[in-house]
Amino acid sequence: MPVTICGIAIDARNDRSCSWSFCAQNFLKGMVIDMQKMVIDFLSEYCNLKDESITGESKLILDLGISSFELLDLCSQIEDTFDMRIRDENLAKIITIDDVVKYLEKC
Repeated sequence: MPVTICGIAIDARNDRSCSWSFCAQNFLKGMVIDMQKMVIDFLSEYCNLKDESITGESKLILDLGISSFELLDLCSQIEDTFDMRIRDENLAKIITIDDVVKYLEKC
C-alpha cells in the first residue's frame, strides 16, 4: 500500500528490483534521499544506461535518446509515482534531468 510523505506517494514494497522502491524504503527508514539520484536511477533503468553516464545536465531527448513518445510515457510514470500531474505547458520546459528534479521539488 502506498504511503504519502510530503505529498509524495511512495510504494514501499520489498521488491528491490525497482530502484524507486529501494529509494522509498530508505526514505522511510529516515535516510536522506537525493531527488536527483532517484531520478537518475529511474532513468538509467528506463533508458538501459549506466548511472555514471547520466548527469543533472543530461538532456532527456538529445543525450539519453528518449523519443517524444517515450517522454510522454516517462512523464506518465513520474505522475503515477509521485501522485501528481505535469501540465502540458510545463512539459515543454522539462529538457534536462535537473529540470525534472526542480519540477518534482516544486510540486
